[in-house]
Amino acid sequence: GGETGNGDDARGFTYNILPSEVVSRAKVTKTTQAWELEGGIGGVVDLETTRPLDFRPKGDELYFSGTLRGTYNDLSEDDRLRATFFLNNKFSENFGVFIAATIDEADRIDNLAESQRLRTFEEDLDAGTILNGTALAEDLDDVALSHFSGVRYQEQPIFRDRETVVAGVQWQNDNFDVNFDWIAGFEDETRDDRRFWYNWGDVYNRFSGDMTVINYESADGLPDIAEPTLGTIYSYEFEGADDARRMQPLANGLYRRIPRESDVNVGGVNVEWSNNDDWMIEADLGYADQDTIRTLERLRTRLNTDWRDGTGLPRFEDGVSGTYDITSGYPIAILYDSFGVEVDPLDISHQYIEQLRRTTTWEQADDISARLDFTKKLEDASILAFNDSIQFGVAWNEMQ
Repeated sequence: GGETGNGDDARGFTYNILPSEVVSRAKVTKTTQAWELEGGIGGVVDLETTRPLDFRPKGDELYFSGTLRGTYNDLSEDDRLRATFFLNNKFSENFGVFIAATIDEADRIDNLAESQRLRTFEEDLDAGTILNGTALAEDLDDVALSHFSGVRYQEQPIFRDRETVVAGVQWQNDNFDVNFDWIAGFEDETRDDRRFWYNWGDVYNRFSGDMTVINYESADGLPDIAEPTLGTIYSYEFEGADDARRMQPLANGLYRRIPRESDVNVGGVNVEWSNNDDWMIEADLGYADQDTIRTLERLRTRLNTDWRDGTGLPRFEDGVSGTYDITSGYPIAILYDSFGVEVDPLDISHQYIEQLRRTTTWEQADDISARLDFTKKLEDASILAFNDSIQFGVAWNEMQ
């Protein structure tokens, strides 16, 4: 159920379904161990759930807790609710049960503005162009410059509802410790992704002769804003061309809606036996399944040069004008129509639909694993006196 930021399957466990109330501790193994069913280059995270008989306070037979929390976010203009329930009961010193449930509404909104791909090139500049505040007296040939190819703006509201139920049973005596755990998680998430690109590389390549102001830095004067080259353009202004269709590829939008429903079940039985002397045997049987339905609704748009308002006049009859500036530390790109009115990058009224696509992906996975481990304590007089024990065993895993 894990996924990347683009909504693609990442072949990972969705930790979102696991409420923190039922996690007793987390073990991080940084190096590969022989007993791991499946290792990772960066290490393994082992989350241990609550054991009913080990639950604190140890002397209490019945423990109950519940929480209810509400949060309001003024950026997304939405509230977030979270409710938890936890019950642990020790029926005797040998037998205990716990059950927990969580309901969580986790809505948020992500906003992004970024420059894309710094390109280096040589440009001929016409006389009269204002270069770093001074008008050129004559033409300049082969001036080494660089600029960002585009600017991307993104607004992504994310709406997520999660319900989780966790249960555990434990029985033990002098030699045995038997544990059963089960987690059932249900998650619904919807991402509404609105993006808009200004292809400023096309602006410069097509309208370099129409540039009125160019500001660039020829040394490392703008750290963390632009890579120093012979001349990195950090702001410029331009006036549009007469042929409105020439600016058509300069701006396009992408609107995506990604609903996802995911159900995850994880369960297992763990049995430990020890003679309290030199031998310990541990057996595990685990099962996990996942069902996920992910839908991608994708709408791509282009700037509509034939767009007309209520007066019947074409909005981009005289092309476009605009400014680009990264001196604030993040890109600010503003596009204007023929009447000097700013073009809202998230408004689709001046755009036309170029592509519409809907894709549905269904994923189903089952995982069954079993393991049998033996641990033998070593005597100090043994040939392996530098080690205190030896562990060996067998493991089996089947994934579909």
